[in-house]
Amino acid sequence: MLELLHEVTGKEVIKETLEKRSVELALLEDVYITWKYVGRDFSAEKVKRLKEVVEEVENTTREAAD
Repeated sequence: MLELLHEVTGKEVIKETLEKRSVELALLEDVYITWKYVGRDFSAEKVKRLKEVVEEVENTTREAAD
């Protein structure tokens, strides 16, 4: 979704976040699919790390909207 947002807005801050957090964003997608269909547990450290990424993405999208 961030890729599409970057294409639509052309905002560099979105591109920078995508490049900086590509591994974590892919992991977040895997976590969503795995949790929904497999019911796997995740460590507190992974949850904390992914929560930080989600917060960064939220801030980035807000900044891009300004």
